[in-house]
Amino acid sequence: MEVRHQFALTVHQMIQDLQKDPTKGHKAAKWAAVFPLAAMDPTQANCQAAFNFLMEFVAVRRYCF
Repeated sequence: MEVRHQFALTVHQMIQDLQKDPTKGHKAAKWAAVFPLAAMDPTQANCQAAFNFLMEFVAVRRYCF
Protein backbone atom coordinates (compact mmCIF):
# COMPACT_ATOMS: atom_id res chain seq x y z
CA MET A 1 0.00 0.00 0.00
CA GLU A 2 1.24 3.45 -0.85
CA VAL A 3 2.41 5.64 2.03
CA ARG A 4 0.11 8.56 1.13
CA HIS A 5 -2.90 6.29 0.98
CA GLN A 6 -2.04 4.70 4.32
CA PHE A 7 -1.60 8.15 5.88
CA ALA A 8 -5.02 9.25 4.61
CA LEU A 9 -6.64 6.14 6.05
CA THR A 10 -4.93 6.70 9.40
CA VAL A 11 -6.05 10.35 9.54
CA HIS A 12 -9.57 9.35 8.54
CA GLN A 13 -9.76 6.77 11.33
CA MET A 14 -8.37 9.25 13.86
CA ILE A 15 -10.96 11.85 12.83
CA GLN A 16 -13.75 9.32 13.26
CA ASP A 17 -12.46 8.48 16.74
CA LEU A 18 -12.20 12.16 17.71
CA GLN A 19 -15.74 12.84 16.55
CA LYS A 20 -17.11 10.29 18.99
CA ASP A 21 -16.10 12.60 21.85
CA PRO A 22 -18.02 15.91 21.70
CA THR A 23 -15.26 17.73 23.55
CA LYS A 24 -12.70 16.89 20.86
CA GLY A 25 -14.61 17.99 17.77
CA HIS A 26 -12.29 20.94 17.23
CA LYS A 27 -9.32 18.57 17.02
CA ALA A 28 -11.13 16.52 14.38
CA ALA A 29 -11.70 19.68 12.35
CA LYS A 30 -8.03 20.59 12.53
CA TRP A 31 -7.00 17.15 11.31
CA ALA A 32 -9.61 17.24 8.54
CA ALA A 33 -7.85 20.34 7.23
CA VAL A 34 -5.06 18.01 6.08
CA PHE A 35 -7.23 16.49 3.35
CA PRO A 36 -7.25 19.51 0.99
CA LEU A 37 -3.47 19.17 0.81
CA ALA A 38 -4.05 15.89 -1.01
CA ALA A 39 -5.10 17.91 -4.05
CA MET A 40 -1.38 18.15 -4.79
CA ASP A 41 -1.06 14.36 -4.91
CA PRO A 42 -0.04 13.14 -8.38
CA THR A 43 -2.22 10.03 -8.02
CA GLN A 44 -5.83 10.76 -8.95
CA ALA A 45 -7.15 7.92 -6.78
CA ASN A 46 -5.56 9.45 -3.67
CA CYS A 47 -7.03 12.86 -4.51
CA GLN A 48 -10.48 11.34 -4.92
CA ALA A 49 -10.21 9.36 -1.67
CA ALA A 50 -9.19 12.49 0.26
CA PHE A 51 -12.08 14.40 -1.29
CA ASN A 52 -14.51 11.67 -0.24
CA PHE A 53 -13.11 11.61 3.32
CA LEU A 54 -13.48 15.39 3.57
CA MET A 55 -17.04 15.37 2.21
CA GLU A 56 -17.98 12.64 4.69
CA PHE A 57 -16.50 14.70 7.53
CA VAL A 58 -18.44 17.81 6.49
CA ALA A 59 -21.69 15.86 6.18
CA VAL A 60 -21.29 14.35 9.65
CA ARG A 61 -20.41 17.71 11.21
CA ARG A 62 -23.38 19.44 9.62
CA TYR A 63 -25.73 16.73 10.78
CA CYS A 64 -24.42 16.71 14.36
CA PHE A 65 -24.40 20.47 14.95
